[in-house]
Amino acid sequence: MGEQCRHETSQRTLLFAATDYVSGEAFDVYRCDRCGLVRTSPPTDRPIASYYPTGYHAGRRYRGPLEVLPRLLAASRSRWLEKASGRTGHVLEVGCGRGTLLQELRSRGWTVMGTELNEGAARFAREAHGLDVRTVPITELELASGSLDAVIFWHVLEHLEEPGIALDEAARLLRPGGVLLVAVPRFDSPLSRWAGPTWFQLDVPRHLSHFSLDVLIAMLRERGLSPVEVRHLALEYDLFSFVQTVLNKLGFRMNLLFETLRRGEASMFSGDRSPRPRAAARILSIALAIPLTALSLVWQPIAAARHRGDSMTVLARKPPQRV
Repeated sequence: MGEQCRHETSQRTLLFAATDYVSGEAFDVYRCDRCGLVRTSPPTDRPIASYYPTGYHAGRRYRGPLEVLPRLLAASRSRWLEKASGRTGHVLEVGCGRGTLLQELRSRGWTVMGTELNEGAARFAREAHGLDVRTVPITELELASGSLDAVIFWHVLEHLEEPGIALDEAARLLRPGGVLLVAVPRFDSPLSRWAGPTWFQLDVPRHLSHFSLDVLIAMLRERGLSPVEVRHLALEYDLFSFVQTVLNKLGFRMNLLFETLRRGEASMFSGDRSPRPRAAARILSIALAIPLTALSLVWQPIAAARHRGDSMTVLARKPPQRV
């Protein structure tokens, strides 16, 4: 898998075409017949970074109380990671955004480092929180093998065209007994299968790789990482994913509610390429979100209990050294 699998055209199956809701460009979504990983055909005539708004991660991203939720969830995930690791130590978060999770881990005694390719987000994490955040891929950090106690990919692997390379490096950097925490949207969830190209978490071309649980587990094991726990609900993603996906299927402008809730330059609709959505459509999407949220509060816990949530989080461990 990963970098060993080159996904030649003759060895892949086209699943459907999906349209970027910002640029209007179409992208093929296909499954590699060799490894099972689902991919988005990458852009050919412009860099992938140009598909992200300037303020994608920087500053405050959401309006009102929605900005508080990530901090509360970061505290819960920090406790989970610390319990699994058995101690505090050196932790790297790949694609750390504004550094919310790293802040929490540092407050609990971890020595933290992050990578973030969005310069605006990295600058915010450094200047606002004093975090060690570097704007290079994990493969360019030049850290010693076995120097980390934990590595985190929180909804980051899906943004990589070759996630296997990043996982290879994470496995190398982990000490024996170290832990890896990886969360991604689940492409084989019931909601994804029902919605297809209108699934909220598909997000082409920003999401270049799409994972089923079996494929992700296989990729981790191939790199000597043993999964020890799987969780099937990421609250801040799954509850809203249901609401926005249903609105997309109803024919509203793709991801209209999501962009309405985002602030200023963090919105995909802030660029010149997208016409401004009508106020009536925004208001109606907000009104419909109320009953849809109630349905989501019922559906997503049921899906998670049946191990079919819209996101999945895998905690894996590097085997300890044999004496």
